Amino acid sequence: MLFWKLMPIVALNMFARFALNAKITDLHQGFRVYTRRMLDRIDCEGNSNGYLFSFELIAQAVFANLKIGQVPVKTCYSGKKRGVSLKHSVLYSLGVFKVVLLFLAAKLAFRSQLFRNVKKSK
Repeated sequence: MLFWKLMPIVALNMFARFALNAKITDLHQGFRVYTRRMLDRIDCEGNSNGYLFSFELIAQAVFANLKIGQVPVKTCYSGKKRGVSLKHSVLYSLGVFKVVLLFLAAKLAFRSQLFRNVKKSK
């Protein structure tokens, strides 16, 4: 993985894990599996239609007190890879900060559209 992509994603992971209090190693990788129970509890109709979608789902799941598990996937970052551009990386990072701020506001009872229809587990 390119250095200009690796270091910001590590910092973004640390920030998001701390802010959400999520026990996930990598909040920004691309492969996700969702349960029917999770999708029934989270209204994802208002989520973004891009890379930020999966991070929004994670924040909503944490907000709903749903259990999040992870399965390690072996990856290799050598060779010619296609990925997002610097512009999209910056926009994604800004989106993560926005979602975290909305998450923290929702915790203080100021719910935005992203967290309005999330059903909390007991």
